[in-house]
Amino acid sequence: MLAVFKINTIQCTLIFVYIVEIFGYQDVSFQATSQNCLDKYISHEGGLGFIKEFGIGHSSWNLIPGFASGNAYSLESVDHPGKYLRHQNSRLKLHPNDGSQNFKEDSTFRIGPEGYVTVRLESFNFRGNFIRHYNNELYISNGKGSGWDGPGFFQNDTTFLMVLSGTHFQ
Repeated sequence: MLAVFKINTIQCTLIFVYIVEIFGYQDVSFQATSQNCLDKYISHEGGLGFIKEFGIGHSSWNLIPGFASGNAYSLESVDHPGKYLRHQNSRLKLHPNDGSQNFKEDSTFRIGPEGYVTVRLESFNFRGNFIRHYNNELYISNGKGSGWDGPGFFQNDTTFLMVLSGTHFQ
């Protein structure tokens, strides 16, 4: 049985920091929380970001201090060390660090609590834009456009459950 406790955002932030500090930054996954995607995780395939069922595609990440800010994170692929999730023209992609300022900023995300046990990943250089899934593809979005950037289901599609190594439920 899962117990959910009512806590505030500050407590959620402290719990997130505590979990990361205790368990480390290694081998975490981000599970979608939308009703139709509960079995899918932030993944990559063919150099592009998707949400896929765990074990299909590549959905484990090492959280490292962000390239653009030590107060944020970059997501390094566990199965492709040295390659990182970044946005480019709003689409999420997997690229090696080319050392450029654009790469540093495009691959850095603020991970903040959203609700009681979930998080959102906000773009470092496009504030108010969050990693979002749309038709199983990953983008950064502010929910103010149309199509993948539209307001429909924005809150649900930008919210993820951070899952630690060895705790995936299939």
